[in-house]
Amino acid sequence: MFSAAYAGIGETLFNNLLTTLLYRSETVEKMVAASFLNEATKRNYWQAYQGRLKQLEKE
Repeated sequence: MFSAAYAGIGETLFNNLLTTLLYRSETVEKMVAASFLNEATKRNYWQAYQGRLKQLEKE
């Protein structure tokens, strides 16, 4: 399970980071799309991000 103690940071910072990750995925998608990565790498990066996001949502 993910926790502030496990991450070695304060509870407030942890909650802010988690909220940002969970609710700003549209921003991440835009940044990946605008990057200089090739299309295959962009697709792989976005899929990996979504997979990690699902793991966080389960916790």
